[in-house]
Parts: sequence; C-alpha cells; structure tokens
Amino acid sequence: MASRKTNASKSSEEHEDMDVEHIAAALGRVKNPAVRYFLSMMIDALTEDLAEIEAGRPPRLLTRSRSN
Repeated sequence: MASRKTNASKSSEEHEDMDVEHIAAALGRVKNPAVRYFLSMMIDALTEDLAEIEAGRPPRLLTRSRSN
C-alpha cells in the first residue's frame, strides 16, 4: 500500500508542474497586458480558493471583491 500511495503523490506533483507550465505558456501568448493581468489575478484567486478548499474551509471567490 505504501508504494502505491508514494507513486500517486509523485504522479500528482508531476501533473501539477505540467499544469503550471501550460498556464505560464498560455499567459505568455496573451499579447494584451490588461488581459494578461486579469487572467493572472483570476488564477491567483482560484489558487487561493483551492488552498482554502483543501484546508477544509469554504472558498471566498464568490464573496470577495477585487477592486485593484
């Protein structure tokens, strides 16, 4: 069982790295700086909410406002 769990977590880490690389590449293709900034802020907010969910707390994306 232990080796199966280790393999699953290793695969998950590799998958996360690949996701980050894909997101970075996609943001690099966006030419409009305002759109790039907006997408970066949304990715940041979603990442924060994912951390909240993983910690067992409710996400805040729908209840907060980003004025900047």
